[in-house]
Amino acid sequence: MNLNVLDLKVWVPAKIFEESKRFYLELDCKLNWLHESGLAEMELGGFRFLLQDYYLLFCRKRRTFARLRLMIIREYSAKE
Repeated sequence: MNLNVLDLKVWVPAKIFEESKRFYLELDCKLNWLHESGLAEMELGGFRFLLQDYYLLFCRKRRTFARLRLMIIREYSAKE
């Protein structure tokens, strides 16, 4: 498979959305847009990610992970 990728973004879960947003802004991330549902696109050095106001813990053998990690790949497709 040969993809012509135009964009690739990961979703980052935030346990406390406003605090997480402030954290990334203090790291000099730029807030590109913010949706009222609790989704924000952040950018640093030309790389973007989606910060989401959703966090679910998943425990397995005393290890805790945030669930709902996603990746979006947008590709170019043209009909010949």
